[in-house]
Amino acid sequence: MNVCLFTHSTLFCWVN
Repeated sequence: MNVCLFTHSTLFCWVN
């Protein structure tokens, strides 16, 4: 399952 988090002006994605 891929998880993406958008904070400030950056998008972080990782596999959980």
